[in-house]
Amino acid sequence: MTKLWGDSRFVFSVDVSPDIRVLGDRNLLETALFNLLDNAVKSGTGEGEILLEAMMDDKVVQIDVINSIVPDRLQSTHGLLDRNALGGGNSRGIHGTGIGLHLVPQIVTRHHGDVSMVILKPDRVRARVRLPLLLIDSRNTSLFREV
Repeated sequence: MTKLWGDSRFVFSVDVSPDIRVLGDRNLLETALFNLLDNAVKSGTGEGEILLEAMMDDKVVQIDVINSIVPDRLQSTHGLLDRNALGGGNSRGIHGTGIGLHLVPQIVTRHHGDVSMVILKPDRVRARVRLPLLLIDSRNTSLFREV
């Protein structure tokens, strides 16, 4: 059996209560997260770690995927999540259609969230997903969500 992402090294930092919930389609949300991690592996330098951080505040869960990139190869993150942005600077020779990253904002927006990408340093990029938390009204245990 072969590993999906070879020898890529992932570091996870989770500061979210295990009973926190986001209302939505689990399969779609898993697809969005998979596509962000897959992009981090494929567009990364192959060196260093891929960091996945999850944290929350009163109303939002935030998930960051941070990875290394070839310095100065990526001048801007503008348009990276667009449908026509297929194949980045490091993607040559990597199998795939290039459509995975384009699906992320569609899935996240469908779940009333937002997604962004920024360059942190000349050699790091961060993809951030923010999704509203599912809140439970303790007075009558009915479910509601802030929109």
